Amino acid sequence: VEGQVDRQWVTFISFTSSKIAKEFCLAAESAHLTGFLMVGKPGVACLEGGPKAIVRFLKEVRTDIFAQVDPCARKMTISIQEEACTRVRFDGFSLHDFSSSQHCTRGSATDSGSDSCSLTNKKRTA
Repeated sequence: VEGQVDRQWVTFISFTSSKIAKEFCLAAESAHLTGFLMVGKPGVACLEGGPKAIVRFLKEVRTDIFAQVDPCARKMTISIQEEACTRVRFDGFSLHDFSSSQHCTRGSATDSGSDSCSLTNKKRTA
């Protein structure tokens, strides 16, 4: 649907290459997606944008960007898809590294706006 904003959550067993992380973020920005990539073990990404733009981006990640990664480290799981979101939650696309965090702070999670979208749990691995 033209003008629709979806939010796609993606998890990775491990996302530790800073070079690949930068390429991932640059490709997301080029695709006009908003969201974030959290590197570490595990890695998490949230992609916001039009449904077709998200699909094209994920195809590029699988075929071009991850082609540089050892095959045993390429596992990417498409987990939750939030369809027809009422608004974009992120300003641009950012890279976060929580792999070196000493501790977690309770109650510091970002509101993803799950209640304002139609949620679909689509567990697929790529």
